[in-house]
Amino acid sequence: GAGDFKGTKANRRFLVACEIRNTEVSYVAGLKQLVWFVCNRLMYLEATSSSNLNLPPHLHVFLVSARQILKLNSRLLTTLSQRLDKWYHQQPLGDVFSQFGPLFKVYREYASNYAQVLRT
Repeated sequence: GAGDFKGTKANRRFLVACEIRNTEVSYVAGLKQLVWFVCNRLMYLEATSSSNLNLPPHLHVFLVSARQILKLNSRLLTTLSQRLDKWYHQQPLGDVFSQFGPLFKVYREYASNYAQVLRT
């Protein structure tokens, strides 16, 4: 009946929300590795007086952007997890992306420097 369809639709909606969160978990884990093992080490080497690394400006912007993206996506993951922990069949989720949307402009800098970083 109609109740079965509503339950199925609600279940699918929950499964989609879980998939979004699980994807974000994987993405944040990858970002942590990038930041911890690459960005932080290169920036440390650049900052130490004994090093003569001289990172190109576009690479420095890329490294800083990666750190900012990690912070942003970690906050997004926390917010998504909080929503899923208190899930009910009409739980809003789109507002989370509306709230974070303007903050995703950091990806512009990251993406615009990505091609140059690959050539470095």
